[in-house]
Amino acid sequence: MKDRISFSEWQSYRKGCQWRWKLDYLDKVGIQGSGIYLDFGKSVHGALEKYKTRKDPVTLDAAKMLFTKLFTEMFEANKATYKVRERESKIDDFVTAAHRILDDIDNCPELKDCEVVYNEHELVVPMDRSDGMTINFKGFIDMVFKGKDGRGKPILYIVDFKTCSWGWDGDKRQDRDMHAQLFLYKHFLCKKFNLDPKEVRTAFILLKRRPAKGVCAVEFFPISAGPVSVQRALDSINSDMTDMDERLKTNTLQKNRKQCTNDYGDVCQYYKTKHCTEE
Repeated sequence: MKDRISFSEWQSYRKGCQWRWKLDYLDKVGIQGSGIYLDFGKSVHGALEKYKTRKDPVTLDAAKMLFTKLFTEMFEANKATYKVRERESKIDDFVTAAHRILDDIDNCPELKDCEVVYNEHELVVPMDRSDGMTINFKGFIDMVFKGKDGRGKPILYIVDFKTCSWGWDGDKRQDRDMHAQLFLYKHFLCKKFNLDPKEVRTAFILLKRRPAKGVCAVEFFPISAGPVSVQRALDSINSDMTDMDERLKTNTLQKNRKQCTNDYGDVCQYYKTKHCTEE
């Protein structure tokens, strides 16, 4: 069993294919491809991290130049591994989208004059186990900043940036599995620094590549992270850690054949290879 687990790894096990989880995270087979939208997100995050930082922030123009440099380098390095439909994409379209996001970041009231405490803050915090299993929760919080509540009292905000096309539909906004990321970040940040959970709030920040006409490309989307929601997320990840440990010990990890291909015809990188035969 591993000594740490991230939110994305947990979700890979929980909602994806347990066998692919093993190949990715335990065996580290290393034949995973990249994706243009993943590279876009990484590049936007890199530019935002330099623009919205507590120490020596860069100018908006410098942040735009940084995005263009990062994305162009990733595109050239990874395009051979992109899905076929992504290889025809034009760099300029993504640069234009990112520059609009950066232009609009200060049109988001919550971010305009925020006091940034951390960027890409690393969490490696022991999980709450009663069975002797020693495992840490690992994560990187995109941003923690200081703000004020409606009564003017100081609070901390934990935020995670999510790049998307035009935004999120109703189902995505109500996806409790996605919200669990912020619930866990809140719990473990409070545990790490002995913070009062009542003084810590959470939100997603949607970064839209193709927002509707007249709509800001940046949306602050607060998520209520009360004690009941946080505890449910903790119970869920701990239950899955128990299941994961038992399946590894008994060699009973399951292959989810529904994920060998998706609705777009994309095939799992391990399908019909020596790492994953058809049985």
